[in-house]
Formats: sequence, structure tokens, C-alpha cells
Amino acid sequence: DYDGVVMTYAKMAQNHDSIRRFCHYNKCFVVLDEIHHLSDELSWGMSAENAFNIPTVENIIGLSGTPFR
Repeated sequence: DYDGVVMTYAKMAQNHDSIRRFCHYNKCFVVLDEIHHLSDELSWGMSAENAFNIPTVENIIGLSGTPFR
């Protein structure tokens, strides 16, 4: 009995406040594929931090087949 959402990093960046509200009221398990696209200097990284850096997000898995810069 799980529900899930799949979205691109661009869509997450457009809706990070809505995602943060959703995660605030629901326990969330986050999987970030190709996490190297979330480098600190990129807007996607700031959006991901804003959306998922809250206590109700207990687990985040970052996946990448590409070496970090």
C-alpha cells in the first residue's frame, strides 16, 4: 500500500514548495536518480534541498552511474 510520484528535476524545481508541503504532511522516501545533476551551484540542487530537507523525509537515496565532478 504505497503511493508514488515520479518527476523530472526540472518539474521538481518548478514545484518545490508544493513538494515540501506534501512531504511535511506525509512520510516520504526519496530516490534521486543521476544525483550529480543536483550540484550545489545548480538551481535543481537548491530546489531539492528546499523540498526534501525536512524531518518527515527520513530516507533519501542518491543514485548515479556518473562520477561526481
